[in-house]
Amino acid sequence: NDNGFHFSGAVHEAVDNSILERGMKIIPTPVVIHHYQFEKGQEAIREKQLRYLPLSLKNIEAEPSNPQNYHDVGVIYQNYVGDLLKAAEYFNKAFDVDPTYQDSYYNLCEIYVQRNDLAAAEEILLSALKHGISSSTVYYNLGIVCKKQRKYKEAIEYFEKALQLGHGNAEKIKRKIEGMKKLRL
Repeated sequence: NDNGFHFSGAVHEAVDNSILERGMKIIPTPVVIHHYQFEKGQEAIREKQLRYLPLSLKNIEAEPSNPQNYHDVGVIYQNYVGDLLKAAEYFNKAFDVDPTYQDSYYNLCEIYVQRNDLAAAEEILLSALKHGISSSTVYYNLGIVCKKQRKYKEAIEYFEKALQLGHGNAEKIKRKIEGMKKLRL
C-alpha cells in the first residue's frame, strides 16, 4: 500500500516488522480473528503445516536473525512431523539467535516432559529465568515439572510465584498447592 506497510514471511505473513520499522507501536485490540481452517479437521491442518515446512525453512534463509522462523519450524517438526529431536534442534537455534525468545522455552520444555526427561525440562525453564524471562507461565511450568519429580517444596514455591505474577489458573494452582501440602504432612 502507499503507507509503507508490507507483509513479511512466506508463512504466517505479518506486518509487525514494517510497523515497528516505522517507529509505531503494536497494541492489543478487541478485534476477533477467526481461524476457520480448524473446522476442516486435524488431517487438513496437518497437511497444511507440512506444506508450510519448506516455506518456513525459506524464511530462515531469508531472515536468519529472526528467532520466530526457527521456532515455527520447530513447531512443525514437534506437532506435525513427530520428530522431537529435529524440533528441539530448531528451538535451540531460536535460543542461539535470541536467548530471550520465550515460546521456544515452553516448546522445548514440553518435549523434555514428553520424553520424561524432567531434569532437562527443569533446566530449560531455569535457563529462561536466567535470561530474564520471569513470567507466570515459566513459574507455573517449573511447578508442574518439580511436582512430577516429587520436589514438592520447590513446586509449591514456583506455584506461589506464578500466583504472585497473576497466572490465569489461580484456583487450579491453589488446589495443587493444597494437595502437595497434604502430601508433605
